[in-house]
Amino acid sequence: MSMLLAVYLSAAAIPEQNITKPAVESITPFDPEPLLKNLNGQGAEGDATALFFPAEAFNQVKGIKDPGAYHKQLVQWFAKDLAREGERLKPGAPWLVDGFKLGFCKWKEKGSEANAHPYWSCYKSKLKLKNVKNESNVVEIRALINWGNQWFITHLGPIPKS
Repeated sequence: MSMLLAVYLSAAAIPEQNITKPAVESITPFDPEPLLKNLNGQGAEGDATALFFPAEAFNQVKGIKDPGAYHKQLVQWFAKDLAREGERLKPGAPWLVDGFKLGFCKWKEKGSEANAHPYWSCYKSKLKLKNVKNESNVVEIRALINWGNQWFITHLGPIPKS
């Protein structure tokens, strides 16, 4: 977790970027390297939790009775997605980042999707990969959201209905 995010969370403050609807381009670009490390089989136990939207921020964002239980379910789905993608990419590993394109972005207003606070949500972002054999591949990040000036993965694969 970044120092900036830790400060926001410790003060239980809502980041300015989640109040004022900044231009999506003004948010620090998504860093795919931690995800890539995991997909290359270099991740550690618990990486799904480390790569996912932090529980403390999630608890602030979601305006539901037990956001912690829902967060745990989302992390479990994400862990399965990570494992599936890691297995799919394993034959060509190690992979390098060949590009990243942010997908379609939408400002999620307070009250939408049971949210207590707004944020940018970007769908179907593409992480382009290449390897030493000049093979290419793509990982689709189904949903990224911002909290403060950072992007966090919330769905790597298809978004489950329940």
